[in-house]
Amino acid sequence: MATERSESTHDTSQTPRWAIYGVRFTVTLLSLACMVVWHISLLWLYRDNPLILSVWLSVVFVLVLVTSQFSKHVSPAARGFISRHFARLDGNGIAF
Repeated sequence: MATERSESTHDTSQTPRWAIYGVRFTVTLLSLACMVVWHISLLWLYRDNPLILSVWLSVVFVLVLVTSQFSKHVSPAARGFISRHFARLDGNGIAF
């Protein structure tokens, strides 16, 4: 019995490669930055210097903005779960 090759459900023909790689890269950086912020806030590290926590929170905010912009360049058919949610972010979602 011959096995058929399953076609990919994502159409990436109209999506620039840089947008796909940009989303993957920024989501990875965003995950790492969120872990750092969680680690700082959980362990109360640098409680004498809140500037470090505010800098990391700013890094997370900027990464959300960049990931949102990269996700908007990915075609809707090629968007994954995370990319769909980042692409839908508007001003209220980003502020949240």
